[in-house]
Amino acid sequence: MTGIVFSDLLDGETKRVTLPTQDNRIQKLQTECAPTTATLLIRNDNRMKDNTSDADPARYNRLAALSRFEGQSAPPIHLWHPEHICDIDMKIDRNGDWHHEGTQIKRASLTRLFSSVMRLEDDGDYFLVTPVEKCRIQVEDVPFQAILMRVDGGGNSQRLVFTSNMAEEAIAGADHPLSFIEETDSKNGSSFIPYIEIRDGLKARVSRNVYYQLMDLLEEGEGDNKGCLGVWSDDCFFGISESAFESR
Repeated sequence: MTGIVFSDLLDGETKRVTLPTQDNRIQKLQTECAPTTATLLIRNDNRMKDNTSDADPARYNRLAALSRFEGQSAPPIHLWHPEHICDIDMKIDRNGDWHHEGTQIKRASLTRLFSSVMRLEDDGDYFLVTPVEKCRIQVEDVPFQAILMRVDGGGNSQRLVFTSNMAEEAIAGADHPLSFIEETDSKNGSSFIPYIEIRDGLKARVSRNVYYQLMDLLEEGEGDNKGCLGVWSDDCFFGISESAFESR
């Protein structure tokens, strides 16, 4: 009998999962650990250790499956189509902060790891995807915040380069469209909030300081965009008009 030991980061509890044969390890682990799926995704510095010479627990652990891709710019989540789907108590709030079971996750290395395996499905649901399972999470607005922007070049060909709170860069243009969403509240009335697509439909809400930078670049469009205020980036014009609005 081969035992696999892992630690639950949130409550410090240590649990042992005994896997009798190699053929049914994945199924057994999924069944016995289902109540702690979310905590298995919370990675601690010790990680899981192998207590035997012939076992390879990294092959069968959700956590290890993720950590193998840590540091890579783009884990191949488009190749991962696990059959096991679950919901976990994880939420990204309006400010882009991550929470697990009501507690904010403050370690940047964790949230960056999670964000690297996030996928937006066609039905609008967000998932963290590993080779073993797909976990649905809640997102209040959009998953990212655009916290920095720089301007490269000038004129219509200037490039607006946005940096997200997950340290990912996106150049506003055809591949990373910039949109302006009308937002209304009782205190401030209507305002137009910019959003930039970071990758694969995952958007970032522009932070306040970047918003003011962007407003300084407003100019009138040309041709069909005559009379419309907006910004140029990578030879694309993004106008602040009803035609530029879209649902999130």
